[in-house]
Amino acid sequence: MNLDAILPSIERADAQGLALPAAAPASVRRMAGLIVLAGAVRRDSWDEVLPTQGGARRMLVESLEPPTDYVERSFTVALGPVKGDASKTVFRHCNDKVISLVEMYVPTLPIHFALEPALEELADLATQPPDVLLCPDLRPKRAGAAYRDAREEVIADFHGFDFGDALERAADAVARMGVRGTIFLQRVRAYAWPFLWLHYAPGALGPDEGDLFIAPDRAGALRLINTVTE
Repeated sequence: MNLDAILPSIERADAQGLALPAAAPASVRRMAGLIVLAGAVRRDSWDEVLPTQGGARRMLVESLEPPTDYVERSFTVALGPVKGDASKTVFRHCNDKVISLVEMYVPTLPIHFALEPALEELADLATQPPDVLLCPDLRPKRAGAAYRDAREEVIADFHGFDFGDALERAADAVARMGVRGTIFLQRVRAYAWPFLWLHYAPGALGPDEGDLFIAPDRAGALRLINTVTE
């Protein structure tokens, strides 16, 4: 699947026969949700003072090496004798646990509570998104300006589709996978799920202002999300 076959546009929506109002929308915004697939190994540990001989009831290892694979395991390391009492030793017990995060983060939009579950259903989070939607680098970039070479921060988007606050929310979720010093082997992949936000003046959808959304499904076909009736 190529990118042009999945990015939504009003022209593609018309060509596919979506039931759009006859009146043109008052505004059209290109936006995107962010799908995050993250995995890590979290190490939970605690110390215990036990008799030096036979004190540890777990598998003893020689050192506290960081994990090198995504395998859950439990082990104990002898840190050394208690100061002033060689008959007791400080043992550190460790649990390495594999954790994962699979979530879509949708830009926060006013009152459109039906949008997020609709996008999640179209994206089918149980399967990996198409490779053409992969976002290899979402870090802010610096753009130069003509006056005195001033530089300003440019927030990442996906081919002109704005993530809104989805980037910040996704970054917070990844950071919450574990506290500092407990996370190892972390890998994160992020995919965009682009959509159009169509805002209509009163009369196009009903007596009040209203909104429609256009987003692709897993096959690339565009779907209409009507938050007025959803």
